[in-house]
Amino acid sequence: MRGVQSLKASTAAGEKPGPGTQACRNYIDVEDLGAVVAELQPRLAEHWAGRRVHGPVDQAYGQRELMVEVPDGELMVFGQAIFGMPVEESE
Repeated sequence: MRGVQSLKASTAAGEKPGPGTQACRNYIDVEDLGAVVAELQPRLAEHWAGRRVHGPVDQAYGQRELMVEVPDGELMVFGQAIFGMPVEESE
């Protein structure tokens, strides 16, 4: 996304968290993150200029996520499952 700053969801040891990195208050599971990004991109540019955005990015825990810092400094995350979680088989 052009014109917005990057946003990290986590920090390294000893690194002071910046705005929006302390908590995710809203996580919205979606079926098609690409469609969400396409719909939000013009709105982010028009109404939320200067807000930090990260993604979409594939996470090791099986979600593709778009993170947006909302006006109160918290994160709103949109996530789409990209693979099923492994299921342990009982013997």
